[in-house]
Amino acid sequence: MRGSMEGVLPMGERIVVVFDSDCGFCQACVDWLASRARREGVEIDCVAYEDLSARDRYPEIDWGHGDSGMQIRLADLRVRKDIRAVAACLGLLRNWRWLGGLLDFWMFRSINQLGYRVVAMNRRRISGWMGLRQCKIRPRG
Repeated sequence: MRGSMEGVLPMGERIVVVFDSDCGFCQACVDWLASRARREGVEIDCVAYEDLSARDRYPEIDWGHGDSGMQIRLADLRVRKDIRAVAACLGLLRNWRWLGGLLDFWMFRSINQLGYRVVAMNRRRISGWMGLRQCKIRPRG
């Protein structure tokens, strides 16, 4: 299975990861991604959903979706949400491309999306279990 991000990041382009910075779990996930991306020379911009100034810079992002899931804007301006965003992020990382491909594989995508929704709806609890800051914003749905 090929990585889901191969060939989508032209030289010098950055991808944008939009996440809920109020959520300790979300912040920990983005920190994990950013540290690994940096080591591999992948340039990403991590943008908080709560950053109102980013809405003008990235009009292709669905800003109404931010409290219920992460998004990633690829260099070609395509946007991926939820499990497809996670798969795209993992696809950026050499040692994690296999998992990104598996998460985005059409045969497993629906069940993976369901798992993503369960985690997203319970991220407050997960943050608490991990000893992280719990979200003030309650996710929709």
